[in-house]
Amino acid sequence: MHSGSLTTRQKWRFSNSDHVKEHDRKRDAIRNMTPERRAQKLAAQKRYAEKHKDAIRARNLPRRRMYAWRKKGIPFPPYEAPSVCECCGGPPIPTHALAVDHCHRTGKFRGWLCQRCNTGIGMLGDTIEGLMLAVKYLSPAPGGDLKQC
Repeated sequence: MHSGSLTTRQKWRFSNSDHVKEHDRKRDAIRNMTPERRAQKLAAQKRYAEKHKDAIRARNLPRRRMYAWRKKGIPFPPYEAPSVCECCGGPPIPTHALAVDHCHRTGKFRGWLCQRCNTGIGMLGDTIEGLMLAVKYLSPAPGGDLKQC
């Protein structure tokens, strides 16, 4: 780097000086808090997060998904998630949104799955052969019923 040239970060800070000043002001305010005030602020943040956890989760979900897709190389879905799993037709479990299912070999999007189906298909190797072995295992023996639990 030549002396006198600015890095990308320096250029951004220079062109966004108002944003930088506000960020620095907030950072300094937090650093200069007394331990008691910091504990009060943290407790208030926890109360707010607990009270509004569903709204916070809904607001952050698209961001978390996009980060996960980029990080893992998962393709961006060509359509919005439906309200039910495309494999079993059931609703997603309450703590998990529908997952983006994709082919691990080609990276192509396959559909939206609930946590149960996504985990089950993954545990069976993401292959028809793995699924067929499970079907064969659960199939009734000649002259019998399905395997009993």
